[in-house]
Parts: sequence; structure tokens; C-alpha cells
Amino acid sequence: MGNENKGFLPITGYYGYVLGENISKHLAKTHTVEHFWPTFISDTYHFEDDDIEVSCDTEGVIKTIGCSNSFIFYGNELIGMDINEFLDLVDDHLCNETGETVTDSNGNKRFYDVFEYPNLNLQVWSLDDTIQKIKICSSFWWYEENEETD
Repeated sequence: MGNENKGFLPITGYYGYVLGENISKHLAKTHTVEHFWPTFISDTYHFEDDDIEVSCDTEGVIKTIGCSNSFIFYGNELIGMDINEFLDLVDDHLCNETGETVTDSNGNKRFYDVFEYPNLNLQVWSLDDTIQKIKICSSFWWYEENEETD
């Protein structure tokens, strides 16, 4: 077995938002919401003051927490970090690297390298070798499928 993320523990929340809790306790904060129905992710909330994006299921349970301004990981600021520096930091044997094309509000398409670490509940989005976004995720479909067949 490989290096288990150098002893890093799974991340279950950030900035007061916790995976598995109901979003209702945060709705008094200034936010906008996008509805995605009918999918398992029903709503995505952007909390302006915290600069956090939270995606919930149809029951309002937090499934994903996203940060693109700042994310401190064991004393290291990840947003803006070179992806190779991060990869050296975690040295994870269980990582799925994928890609995602995102269209911004101006219609520009950008391709992000996405590194998924299910042992950490972490998804790292990189553009031109620089980390742009971090997502804390409650599940990873590829990992769960592989766990069931092992």
C-alpha cells in the first residue's frame, strides 16, 4: 500500500460549512442560488461574504463545498499554488486525474485539470499548472464503484 496522504485526515468541512449538514443553518447569510432539477444535486448556493459555493441534494444536505479565493490546507494556501508543489505535498497513490471544460459568463471555454482525492474528500482544479479552485466532496463516483468491486 502507498503513502496514505502523509497522514492527512479527510476534510469534512470548511469555513463553518460541513458535509452532510443541512444548508438551512446558513441561509440567513447573503447568498444566491441556482436550481438544478431533477438531478441528485438540486441546488448550488454562493455565499458572497464567505466566497464559498455549496451544492446540496434534494433534501438540502451539503454534498460539495467549493472555494476559489482562498483555501488553507494544513498551513498551506492552495489557491495559486503550483499543482506540482501540491502533488509533492500529498504524494497520494489514490488519485483520479480528469479534466473539465468550463464556459465562463463571457462564453470563453477553459480546460481544467481536476485531481480527485477520495481519501481526503478533496478535488483540486488546476489551470495552466496553477490551482484555481478547491472542492470538498462527500463522494466520488469512480472511487465508490471501485470499492464495490474490490
